[in-house]
Amino acid sequence: MIQRRQCTKGSIELSANFLVMIIISIVVFGLGLILAKQILMGSTDITEKSFAQLDKGVGELACLTGERICIGIQQQTILKKEFKQFALAIENVLQQPADRPKDTFRVTITQTKAVDKEEQPISSQLEWLPHVREDLIIPRQQTRTMGVGVQVPPDAEAGNYVFDISVEYHDGMAWQPYHPGRSYKFYVNVP
Repeated sequence: MIQRRQCTKGSIELSANFLVMIIISIVVFGLGLILAKQILMGSTDITEKSFAQLDKGVGELACLTGERICIGIQQQTILKKEFKQFALAIENVLQQPADRPKDTFRVTITQTKAVDKEEQPISSQLEWLPHVREDLIIPRQQTRTMGVGVQVPPDAEAGNYVFDISVEYHDGMAWQPYHPGRSYKFYVNVP
């Protein structure tokens, strides 16, 4: 009888140890799944960042055509409540006096037109940065790239929005158009 009782007690200890090991295994397996999910979700974020960097790089490559002023990607579709950027590159090719190795440029951006699908005017205004004139100091024979951000408010009407970019430089006495007779625009489509 004593031998049978010890056998039962030993069986219960083995069963308890087995259950503890099963519980620990399930917890470790669950934590492994959570870790794997975080790693996979992190790789999605890295992929998105890489594509954003690629888009910026492509925009900058598009500006390598020798243009004084270049907008990398001129047209984008932006959903309501979304924010996207345009890249504007300005190359300083001025031949000013040697005592001024840098020149001051002024960039002004205005929304000039907004129409719906039927080309009828709409009154919505998008939000953009820089919204005020921005002065840039650019050394000779160098290019400066600046971002222009556009956000579509939640109540914006669907349609096509046109923005004009004006670039001027200071010749030491007054502001002069940097590329007279040339118009620079970018377009936003709000579905």
